[in-house]
Amino acid sequence: MTAHIRHLSLVLRAAIIAAMTLPPALVSAQPAQPLTMHQIMADPDWIGGGVEQAWWSWDGTQALYLRKRDGATIRDEARVFLDILEQHYGQRPLIYTTVDFFEDTELWRLQGVEFWLRSVADHPHGVYDGTAWSFWQYTSTGLIPGVQGKVDINVFAGSKAAWADWLARRGL
Repeated sequence: MTAHIRHLSLVLRAAIIAAMTLPPALVSAQPAQPLTMHQIMADPDWIGGGVEQAWWSWDGTQALYLRKRDGATIRDEARVFLDILEQHYGQRPLIYTTVDFFEDTELWRLQGVEFWLRSVADHPHGVYDGTAWSFWQYTSTGLIPGVQGKVDINVFAGSKAAWADWLARRGL
């Protein structure tokens, strides 16, 4: 009996997660119909964007999840966010990114941005396909005299004069 209840719980959770991730147009365009496990498992893409992680709230009353969004949406939202920050602070912020996120979202398609790239396995030119960068985080386990514990270590892509110019353009 316990195994049956556990299986039913998993089926119910899958159905809840599937229902929560339906695109709004699909939800409003179709009358409510019971979901079957066959529908859910036959074509997982019908529910829209993929769920990266799902879990129950601490009290078990809600199914919570993270959805993987497509790169175009993320880039559009990044442009809006960068514009807002630039308008408020008077300068455009850098985008700090990891290799995986950069590739998954095709961030190289963003125009007019400076990148702060994280790449601890190789030089940025080896993993970011020649993308221009201003800063490179090459380790997160660096040791610096006078600093307790391991730290991120970064470099600037330029000369001492270019660094002074970079700071001056930002009023720093």
